Amino acid sequence: MIGPVRVLPANIIKEFRGVKGLGLTKTAYKNGETWQALVCGNECSLQPVVLNVRSEILLKYFNDTVTGQRLSIAKPPTGELIALFQGLPPTAAVKSPTTLLHRGLTKYPGSGRPGSLEIGIPPFGSEKLRIVPRLVNDRTVRVYLESDRHRQRLGELGIPEMNAGPSDMAKGRNLLLWAGDLDGDGKLDLVMSFESWVGNDSSVVLFLSSLAKGGDFVGKAGSYFLAGQYD
Repeated sequence: MIGPVRVLPANIIKEFRGVKGLGLTKTAYKNGETWQALVCGNECSLQPVVLNVRSEILLKYFNDTVTGQRLSIAKPPTGELIALFQGLPPTAAVKSPTTLLHRGLTKYPGSGRPGSLEIGIPPFGSEKLRIVPRLVNDRTVRVYLESDRHRQRLGELGIPEMNAGPSDMAKGRNLLLWAGDLDGDGKLDLVMSFESWVGNDSSVVLFLSSLAKGGDFVGKAGSYFLAGQYD
C-alpha cells in the first residue's frame, strides 16, 4: 500500500522580491531532509536533493508578524524542475521515469479537436487519453482525463477576478506539468497544477496509476497547495 506522497512545487528554487526559496507559515519541514526532484532536460529523471529549512519572519505589518519557514534546495538541479517528492513508491527508484510530456517542451499536442483546450497524450498502452478542461460556468473549469470509453474528473480551476481567463489557466503547460510513467508499472501518471493564477505553479497534484480505483485511470497520491499543506 502506497502512503501519502509529500509534494513541493518548482518555485522552491525561484526568487520573489529579492528573496530566494519558498516561504511557508506551516512548519512541517526539517532541515537536511532528502527529497526526489523530477527534473527534465533532454530526458527526465528523479534526482536526490537536500532541503534547506530555516525559521523566518515572513511578514511584518505594524506590530504584527507572521513567522514560518523558508525552504530552498542546497544544490538546485540543472534543467526544468517539475516538482519535489518524498515517499514515492519503491518501484519509482528502479528505473528512470518514462516521459511523454513535460512543461519544458515548447508546445503540447492537441487532441485533434479544433478550437478546444484539450491536450492529447501520446499513445501509452492500449488506448489514447486526453486532458479535457470543461467550462462549467463563468467561474469554474473542471478538468478530466478521458478516453473514448471513460471519463475521470481530476480537479477544477476557480477563475478569480482580473485574471486572463480560463483559456490561459487551462492551457498546456499551465495545467499539465508532466505526463509519463513515474511508478514503474507501465501506465500513465500525471503531475498537474490546478492553481487559479496564471503562471503560479505553487499548486501541484501527483496522480499515480498504481492508486487507481473503480475503473479510473489514476488515483491521487499527494498534493501541495498555497498554504504549504499536503495530503
